[in-house]
Amino acid sequence: MVSAGLKKWRNPRVIIGVILGVVVLFLIGTFAINVFRYVRAIRSGEGNPFEKDRLAYSVSSLLRQTPLDKATFDRMMTDAEAPRFGNPNAKIRMVEFLDYQCPFSKKTAPSVRAFMAKHTDDVLFIIRDYPITSVHDRAMDAAISAQCAFTNGGADKYWNYQDFLFQNQDKLTATNLRDSAISVGADPSAFDACVNSRETKSGVETDTADTLSVGVNGTPTFFINGYRIPGAVTLEQLEAIYAEVKKRL
Repeated sequence: MVSAGLKKWRNPRVIIGVILGVVVLFLIGTFAINVFRYVRAIRSGEGNPFEKDRLAYSVSSLLRQTPLDKATFDRMMTDAEAPRFGNPNAKIRMVEFLDYQCPFSKKTAPSVRAFMAKHTDDVLFIIRDYPITSVHDRAMDAAISAQCAFTNGGADKYWNYQDFLFQNQDKLTATNLRDSAISVGADPSAFDACVNSRETKSGVETDTADTLSVGVNGTPTFFINGYRIPGAVTLEQLEAIYAEVKKRL
């Protein structure tokens, strides 16, 4: 004879109730552990303990896309007049399309600078222009002036000039653009000739056409070994993307 207690445990409703109870206890326990980790990390000054998990997920999602085909990406990286930094023979190549009046390009600039300071030997980085003139009326002139600052002064003068552009986004008059270029060391005559050259403006227009041809519609937008990275990025995000791309070489 089967006892009443045994019959009770054979009841499907009881079994389902027990399973649900175990699941609920597991979820509550997991939640409590995560809360404990979070509070302990915040109190110790470590920051958000879940940030690395979130970052790993976002990087994985970005790199799940199909990269640009090699021919298209190579074309992006072969603009001889574009400001470029790092190792020309590097296996990791990065291009940024930016707008000097874009607040998000400004926000990202310190992260890019810090990243390239660390990876000068193993990354080739070039900057190309996407002046969104429909909303930024001085973006085209700023792009032309930045191009000329680089052409006439190299990397050091370009970085200093970029600082001026981003710090004075609402004051990019023709006079300020010229005076600031001279203040960072550009030769006045050479700078004037470059700014007034049709070839310089044509180069910026080519950058814009290349941008549109791959569907970019905002700044900043990066391509790292062909993988598209839209929007403002932090140094930590750049490092995570770099590490993942490096694994795929």
